[in-house]
Amino acid sequence: LFAESSNQIYDSLPFRVACVHLQGRGIVPAPDPGDTNSFLLGKARLRKFEPDEGAYVGADNSGWQMLLDFRCPNQFTRFTVVDVLSGRVPAGTFRDKIVLVGVNTPSVSDERVTPIKHSHKGIEVQSQAIHQLLRQAIEGEEGLKSWGDWMEDAWVLLWCALGAVMGYWVRSPWRFTLLALACVASLAATLSMAFEAGWWIPLVAPALAFIASATLVTSYVSFHERKQRGQLMQLFSKQVSPDIAHALWDQRDEFLAGQRPKSQKLTATVLFTDLVGFSTTSERMEPAELMDWLNEFMDAMATTIMAHNGVVEKYIGDAIMAAFGVPLPRTTPEEISHDARNAVRCALAMGVKMEQLNVEWIRRGLPACGMRIGIHTGSLVAGSLGSADRQEYTVLGDSVNTASRLESYDKDWVDEGMPVNRCRILISEATRSLLGPDFNPIKIGTVALKNKDEPVTIYVVRPEASHSGAQSCTSSTQSIS
Repeated sequence: LFAESSNQIYDSLPFRVACVHLQGRGIVPAPDPGDTNSFLLGKARLRKFEPDEGAYVGADNSGWQMLLDFRCPNQFTRFTVVDVLSGRVPAGTFRDKIVLVGVNTPSVSDERVTPIKHSHKGIEVQSQAIHQLLRQAIEGEEGLKSWGDWMEDAWVLLWCALGAVMGYWVRSPWRFTLLALACVASLAATLSMAFEAGWWIPLVAPALAFIASATLVTSYVSFHERKQRGQLMQLFSKQVSPDIAHALWDQRDEFLAGQRPKSQKLTATVLFTDLVGFSTTSERMEPAELMDWLNEFMDAMATTIMAHNGVVEKYIGDAIMAAFGVPLPRTTPEEISHDARNAVRCALAMGVKMEQLNVEWIRRGLPACGMRIGIHTGSLVAGSLGSADRQEYTVLGDSVNTASRLESYDKDWVDEGMPVNRCRILISEATRSLLGPDFNPIKIGTVALKNKDEPVTIYVVRPEASHSGAQSCTSSTQSIS
């Protein structure tokens, strides 16, 4: 508006023109008795521009400046010089009007970028300033306003928080990109409407804060998820099928407690298997040959278990412990029955695999071997045991002991006609009651298992009694007493 130098005041063109026009209305600049940083011009109170006003940071505020509101960019009447000199302008058009004369030819570089136009002519900007001064002085319109520093900081922090929330909850890259673009567009639209209403609110700072916080939080969450996934996969990658591993990852928030799986009580089916005569066989083999032979057996059985949605809990010498119905708890009787059927089908498939291994081993001059399997369904506790650096997911409880006792029950019992490389599958009454019509296990009897107070009714499962088509070993109908 004006500047001072050596006690001399120099007015800008818009301010001088506006004051000359306003003098005809008896309006002249006057000091503001309540504020030395403002002065009065008619109904207007013109406040001195501050260096950090609006989105400015440390701006040059020399002289006395004001912010333009650009509220009438296209309301000026324009005439060419040719129209004026040729008399084509109606008489009285310029009476009581402010007329600025300027150039708008492209050869004269008198353009600048403004918030509403990429190439604003200098004469247009001067006209904007004059028009704003007249509106404020005559009509009492308020000038362009801006927030204080604390409100602008809160505004930036708000968008920073919004970005963090979006980065935390939105996992899909496409949804993240679309939502980020929508948020930035809504921010720009909001500030455009605020500008029309006379408020200049920062745009770039909150937009950058939004994008930066969303990116940082997304990166952190991704890192945390990779860490969690690594922990889960370290525990289960070699124990479960890909479907179970995927389900574990989808339900990781419900499954993990801190840095380890949550301990939980659930109903599951436990399977124990052990080789027959392993001690005798191992004595006749070299250590390296024995280890390769045993690993071949373990690999075949573990693959079969995982193919039937089971979890390989642990290897105990030549024995394998597996569970069906963990680590994700089953909540309905149908799911529990499905796990029991999976366990029995798995046992039958393991018998088939055992016969195939024996054929291959005999062909290679290696000893053949038999196998016992025990299966029981009941309540147990599942969780992670070990230190923070070395953990093992396992199941505990009486159901585990019962399955183990079924597998090892009466190791010397041999049915008449049982082949040497046999596969014996014993199940408990609890498991048999869940199998349904697909299986027809044969009752052996009610026996007292080792370290069990209550007697257990046991059944033998034969391949020919299952409709699964498995071809495995057979056993006689002789009862176990």
